[in-house]
Amino acid sequence: MPRRPISPPVAEALERLTDRTDRIVVMDTETTGFGAQDRVVEIAMVTLDLRGRVVDRWATLLDPGRDPGPTHVHGITGEMLQGAPDFGTLAPEIAARLHGAVVSAHNLPFDARMLRQEFDRYDVPVGDLRKGLDTLVPTRAKLHVACRAEGVRLQPNHHALDDALATADLLLRILDRFETAPEPVTLEGPVDAADRTRSWTRSGTAVDADPSRLVAGWFRAAVDRS
Repeated sequence: MPRRPISPPVAEALERLTDRTDRIVVMDTETTGFGAQDRVVEIAMVTLDLRGRVVDRWATLLDPGRDPGPTHVHGITGEMLQGAPDFGTLAPEIAARLHGAVVSAHNLPFDARMLRQEFDRYDVPVGDLRKGLDTLVPTRAKLHVACRAEGVRLQPNHHALDDALATADLLLRILDRFETAPEPVTLEGPVDAADRTRSWTRSGTAVDADPSRLVAGWFRAAVDRS
């Protein structure tokens, strides 16, 4: 996402978050469906600091243990998922990235519900995911409509990372319009987060790399949580 000037009202809104958090995690999920038994097949997390800079971006496919659902929507096939980790394998890493951050998404209740179902399946102690910044609330429009109205470029492909990057850009244009102060996500116990970052791409490639100092710090904070 290219860097663009932040308006003074948005800069002030970011400054008001400093007593709550040090970052915002903008997320997006692709899923097998919408029900209680459906699974997350892709997750993306774009981390912003409180100056509006992207300091980390991460996305991975996740093996749902079943068919991927609406391939015609998200483009994810069963072949792409062969060899991908399941949610439980990466749940501690996902929780570590969320710990202490204000979370944001377009239609946050949906992404929060789907992640809650996954975390509960694997007994990962993540707190309330719903008290973040839902960009649907002030825009009252679907993501592509809201992005067009605010001059945000959105790739029309339903890739989680592209949608999360567009939502992050949208958030930085409308942050001053939120009426309710968000609360950061907290862990209700420690997690066994790995000391490296892992993901599985749509091209079927495993990515396993040392995290940046920032990401490593989030992992340590999550592991030490008691």
